[in-house]
Amino acid sequence: MAKQAPILKQDERAPTAGLIRAYGEFWNPDLVDWKRSRELLGIDVHGKEINSYEQRGLYVLYDDYVPVYVGKADKQSIGYRLQAHRASQRKGPRWDRFSWFGLRRVNKNGHLGILKANNHVKTSELISTLEALLILVAEPRLNARQEKLKNAVKVYQSDSGKPLSDTEQQLALLHEKIDFLMKRSS
Repeated sequence: MAKQAPILKQDERAPTAGLIRAYGEFWNPDLVDWKRSRELLGIDVHGKEINSYEQRGLYVLYDDYVPVYVGKADKQSIGYRLQAHRASQRKGPRWDRFSWFGLRRVNKNGHLGILKANNHVKTSELISTLEALLILVAEPRLNARQEKLKNAVKVYQSDSGKPLSDTEQQLALLHEKIDFLMKRSS
């Protein structure tokens, strides 16, 4: 008789996604000054400015919060790819939000770290990352678990280098506090 895999409790499951180091969700492309070169500006929850233009990873284009396109940015940056899509006559007018998921760390000074080749990614970490991204993007209604990107810095969009309004910053902080409290209660 084949040995069955043990049933794991919620806290014993495979580690949450750790390959994503920074991300931004549902950014408004109209708040980006696409004519300014190489700037995709945001702030972290502490108000530190972060330019994510040179980030590498994945991005999703949305129309009314419905995913319409998924792309990768490996040879070219996420900012460059988004800028090209925005300028495209075919794709440009067909999306109104974007999310991005980057592999480069955000250093303490707010600059992006160097992307190091990692040939030793654990299978469980890769699978957990892919699962987390799919759940975040697709939001399948039967998934009860809310995904978190472990060790990733959430970057909130800023308006072309200007900090978000006090209300927007308070909402961002409130969102982080709710996430923290939900994590503690589970």
